[in-house]
Amino acid sequence: MTPPDRSLLALDRPAMEALTAELGVPKYRAGQIAKNVYQRFCRTFDEMTDLPAALRAQLVEKLAWPDLKIDGMQHEPMGPTDKLLLTLADGSKVEAVVMGNKNRPPTLCVSSQVGCPLGCKFCATGLMGFKRNLTYDELFGQIWLLFAYLRREQGLKTAPNIVFMGMGEPLLNRKNLFA
Repeated sequence: MTPPDRSLLALDRPAMEALTAELGVPKYRAGQIAKNVYQRFCRTFDEMTDLPAALRAQLVEKLAWPDLKIDGMQHEPMGPTDKLLLTLADGSKVEAVVMGNKNRPPTLCVSSQVGCPLGCKFCATGLMGFKRNLTYDELFGQIWLLFAYLRREQGLKTAPNIVFMGMGEPLLNRKNLFA
């Protein structure tokens, strides 16, 4: 069987509704899928226990689950900041940061590129060179993964703030960033 080429996190609500129509299941199932992904932060289709087993099997065939992994974490001893090393599906590595804020939700700082094309001499990322822009689902996947981590590990109930790493570089990936 060929692995699916459509990512679950690349689907907005209308696309989820189109998928349920394509699969011949009621439209309300799109809402259940969205709830499982964005409120329950399920990490597999099997965790979506409010969906029939047959539908979960169809989703496995149609959609790729985000292939983004936390490979390392460094906690800043002087403050509530965690740096995370993430590995993308193609093996590329990016960093993301969770910055704790006193009396406010945390801020998620995510990458928009693998490497950087600007080559600033003071920046380690700039010195490593530019590999590629992240896709929409890789950008959103970082946010989803970090929010899920905060929800599971720290019991976060509110939405975090989101910023993109770098000064102007995220704008070099405007198409995927704005999506």
